[in-house]
Amino acid sequence: MTESKLVRALKAIPLLVICVYAKKLMNPDPIAGQLKSVYESGQITWNGGSAPVVSSFYGIPFLDGIWAPIVLVFSQWTIGFDTAGSWQMFTFLADFGLLYSIFLFESNRRANALTLAKL
Repeated sequence: MTESKLVRALKAIPLLVICVYAKKLMNPDPIAGQLKSVYESGQITWNGGSAPVVSSFYGIPFLDGIWAPIVLVFSQWTIGFDTAGSWQMFTFLADFGLLYSIFLFESNRRANALTLAKL
């Protein structure tokens, strides 16, 4: 039994619209300024203390430049200085796990054989 890729693409349009809307709602601009100042200062500070910002992971400036801001965003969960932020990161990872499992299931469908989704 074959599936039409065009029909599947048309069925996915509502999901794509939801993704675009979610991207619009998750505007990182308000927090980006705060993260930039924390990154430039080299210290994460809170009421109970401070921790240094790790900015070198691989020793390759190009990769370090990509990963340092991402690690800074997730650092509130690993350091644990912000309880509300810790729970938000936990739920983010739970949501990401759900999306990842959907991608895994979809990549194994017969309609996706020899396509980018399979990779």
